[in-house]
Amino acid sequence: SIEAMLSEARKATAGDADAIKRVDELKKDIPSLKEQMPRYEELKDHTNAMDQAEKAEKTARANLENAEKQQSELKNELEAISKRLEELKDIDHQIEELVKADETVRSKQETLTGKDGIRETVQSIQTDESTLQRETERLTELTGKAAEAEAAHHDLYQKFIAGQAGLLADNLRKDIESRGKANCPVCGVVHTKANEEHFAVMPEGTPVETKVRSAEAAFKMAEEERKRQETLVQEKSKDLESRKNGLLRKAYPLFPECTWEQISEDGFLQEKEQDLKEQSRAAGSALEEARKLQEERNKLIKKQDDSQKALKELGSKIDELNNEAGRQHSAFTAAESAATVLKKTLKLNSAEAAQDQIKRWTDEQTELQARIS
Repeated sequence: SIEAMLSEARKATAGDADAIKRVDELKKDIPSLKEQMPRYEELKDHTNAMDQAEKAEKTARANLENAEKQQSELKNELEAISKRLEELKDIDHQIEELVKADETVRSKQETLTGKDGIRETVQSIQTDESTLQRETERLTELTGKAAEAEAAHHDLYQKFIAGQAGLLADNLRKDIESRGKANCPVCGVVHTKANEEHFAVMPEGTPVETKVRSAEAAFKMAEEERKRQETLVQEKSKDLESRKNGLLRKAYPLFPECTWEQISEDGFLQEKEQDLKEQSRAAGSALEEARKLQEERNKLIKKQDDSQKALKELGSKIDELNNEAGRQHSAFTAAESAATVLKKTLKLNSAEAAQDQIKRWTDEQTELQARIS
């Protein structure tokens, strides 16, 4: 019906009016949103700056944490080094003392076993003692022979003295026999054959004077040889005693209060020599260990110096990282503040959202204008 057609026409006219109104709104909104597009790029720049600053700050903080960890480790290492160096502070003096001890032991070994040392001297004295023993035995033998020669001479002399009256009478008889008379060499009386019966009789075995003199010469020769041997033995004994005393003085630093009987005893010097070898090995081992500790000390000093330099450089690096982290935090805060202010002036949160909105509005405007036409 006509009324129905009029009703439809009125509705269409009313719809066109709404569409025209909406198109008019879109004609304002679309350009307005397009004008904001450059600010969305600015917002994007602020957001990127925030991301970059945040990442840079995190990197700086991570590096700072690592550097502080290294700093703590270096401080602990330096503390351990200082403690160890304190333990090794006297190592040079210890080495000096050990070197002296080693030299002392070596000197004792040289004194004991070296050329003209105690061992050689003891052997030499013992050899000469054996020689002296033989010379002493020779002296005993010569003393016996001299005593025998003296006794033989004494016996002949006593017999010779005892037979002098008979010998004198025998000579007088020979003179009377040859000359008929004889003058007594003692009293000067002239004797003849008539007096012969009163002459003394010479004992059997009375030695002649030459035999007595020969015995006397033999005794003197034996006595001189005995005296020479006695002098030789005395000189050798004196020399040996002097050498023993010298040896004991030389041995005193090694074996205080030691006697010749002890030092010359079998096995004594061998035992002392073995003791010195053990002392030498111990001193050498201790010295070697001390030198290792000295080398360790020297390495620790260098390491301490290097670590102190590294700690100083690390301190500077930590300061730089702290500053960098602070700068990046400030940059993040500044970008965040600028983005917050900018967002308040924008209708949407991003350029993509604005682009989508412009497209939707443009499509809507196109559709409404087609309807109105």
